[in-house]
Amino acid sequence: MPDITSFIVIFIFCALQYFISRLKWGILGIIIPIIYVVAMFYAHSIGKINNTTVFVVLLVAGVIILIIEWVNARKDRAKKHSDELDKMRKKDL
Repeated sequence: MPDITSFIVIFIFCALQYFISRLKWGILGIIIPIIYVVAMFYAHSIGKINNTTVFVVLLVAGVIILIIEWVNARKDRAKKHSDELDKMRKKDL
């Protein structure tokens, strides 16, 4: 893949991870990391990534980034939920 296409795919995966993780069921946020791990192992098995060290670094870094996206999305969802509850409490008073 050309470099610009790789960045676009990475951006799309991060955006999808964030929006899927903000859903009511946070466990759905595991879908993108699983797809990423499978794609990385596939790329390594067909020879797209020849160096094992590069493979491990890309795999670990990618999973860490996706987990950080998941954590941030869950925090944003909790904050939004808390703000909505505060609004409802204020209206009741």
